Amino acid sequence: MGLEWGYVLHDHGIEVIALTWYDAGPIVPWDTDPLSRISGTPSLWDSNRPAPIQAPAAPLKVTKPAAPAPAPARPRITR
Repeated sequence: MGLEWGYVLHDHGIEVIALTWYDAGPIVPWDTDPLSRISGTPSLWDSNRPAPIQAPAAPLKVTKPAAPAPAPARPRITR
């Protein structure tokens, strides 16, 4: 078959299924820090345990820009 992993999108996160080991997997919440260490060992992705994810030492800081950049001025056409 060749498929090792399956992913099911839920409202609250992504279910990660190690297809060679399990028929279901733990949910990884949508707000998981993308800098987290995620194990690629299929046997650790049991649906009865938390997802094998280790948060980074320094969490990702999300900041919003102060204001959008102003639009460039349009040249005025005169006739």
